[in-house]
Amino acid sequence: MEMRNKKNISLLHHPRWVAEDVSKDTYVNLMEQYRPEFTVGKGERRARAGFTKYEEIDRPAASSEVEELREFARSVGLWRFEDGAWLANPDLY
Repeated sequence: MEMRNKKNISLLHHPRWVAEDVSKDTYVNLMEQYRPEFTVGKGERRARAGFTKYEEIDRPAASSEVEELREFARSVGLWRFEDGAWLANPDLY
């Protein structure tokens, strides 16, 4: 799966940390609205690192990546996702 590459493996750390060190009953909001801005994709000259283009974040999050993260969060015991579903059916919550 696309998200489980070496650069993005840290994304999988955060749901586990919330479940184990905070609470499995914590409300979670997986925000998928990231969009590249400013110098992302264009690059910038950095004093110590030379020229950086930020290619690894030069795209919005794919729906499949967000869903994979949601499934992983469920697998570690998180269940309270703030996803707006309650707006459509408030009587269920």
